[in-house]
Amino acid sequence: MKRIMSTMLALLAAVSMTACIGVNKPENNPENTADPTSGAVSTEAASSDSPAGSEEATEQPSASTGIADYCLSLSNNEPVMVDIDFDGVEDRVLFKQEPVSEWDYDYTLIVNLSGDEANEIKYDVKNVYDGFAWIVDCDTDDSRLDILISSVEGSDDWESAACKLNDERTDFNTVTDWVSIYISTDEPFSTENGFCATRQSDVLGTRNLRTNMTVTNEGFMELTPYYYDNSSDIYSPLTLLRDMTVFIVGDNGVTDEEFIIKEGETITPICTDLNSYLDLSLADGRTGRIAIECHNTDDDWGIYLDGVKQDDYAEIHYAD
Repeated sequence: MKRIMSTMLALLAAVSMTACIGVNKPENNPENTADPTSGAVSTEAASSDSPAGSEEATEQPSASTGIADYCLSLSNNEPVMVDIDFDGVEDRVLFKQEPVSEWDYDYTLIVNLSGDEANEIKYDVKNVYDGFAWIVDCDTDDSRLDILISSVEGSDDWESAACKLNDERTDFNTVTDWVSIYISTDEPFSTENGFCATRQSDVLGTRNLRTNMTVTNEGFMELTPYYYDNSSDIYSPLTLLRDMTVFIVGDNGVTDEEFIIKEGETITPICTDLNSYLDLSLADGRTGRIAIECHNTDDDWGIYLDGVKQDDYAEIHYAD
């Protein structure tokens, strides 16, 4: 099941590479140049071997401030010229892919500041079987662009990294998290709403839950709860093996009104913060909330709903 989930996510991510809000990237050019002052994208050759041409694009980051909703999709082994640190000089950015076996690849993010080959900063992702990268501007006030990398390991676990140049311009400040990022025309990046991400969770069964995230200096930060996709047959409602007490969620938040979902009735999850609560859809159209706790020690592992192990509430299916 994990392999199926991972393959589906890889297909979603592959589609996402075709479009990104903020910048239209010229296709099939070994050197793409984004002018940070004029807002035009030039394909003028960086060397005598590069093809020439031009294509109109939206505004690029300036030397003083960021541009809201800036997003540029990186293609494997195709360098682009972008002013990463807003110093008025374009930097060369490459997302390099190298095969290491029939199924696995090494990826390297390479930034040559000011386009200087001698001034190089790298970030490596080793032994994964797919990888994707985007340049975005999560914080338009910090005079830096963020480079997002999302990859899936042989164990079918997704990990994402966010790289930003440090103040000394000598290395990346990098944060990581076990989430899968995807950015597409249907699920675009925006400075206000961040980017779409999924995380695998075992709350009411092994599922990939969706949220919107951004990146701060402290790491990846959720902007919305994690939402369930209940459209698939494998995520059909669960039948309760015992009564469950929930609190009704009103228009202004959680109320003191309790509601008992009886044994034999079904529950359908809506969303969770993965730490403290789980919202469920009730048969009458209302929403009920129950407290959750996730225990992950060797002596006490499991997910508890209102102090009761979730496996006592229903037959829960987990990935192999």
